[in-house]
Amino acid sequence: MTYAELGISALLLVVVLGEAVRATASRLRRIRRARVSDRRPVQKNHGTHSAPRDYRTDAPANSKGLRLAMERSHAKREQRRREKREFQAWLEITSEPLW
Repeated sequence: MTYAELGISALLLVVVLGEAVRATASRLRRIRRARVSDRRPVQKNHGTHSAPRDYRTDAPANSKGLRLAMERSHAKREQRRREKREFQAWLEITSEPLW
């Protein structure tokens, strides 16, 4: 076999295996969905904790550090919002013709 024939056969093998894996995954998804259809779907709250946290129960040193981190985070967010408002105002001013 020449290198070209080897390359073509390798490419065919990859394509066939890819299709087989895709078909198997699709079948498994259908089976799993049918098996758990009687159960309530799992609720996912992305970006939230499963239970509310009370940060005030920590030690005083930890709460100081946490409070400082939260204040810095809020300050950064407020700074970004302020810059965005200023930029929008600048865009409105510069978009109007002078004459």
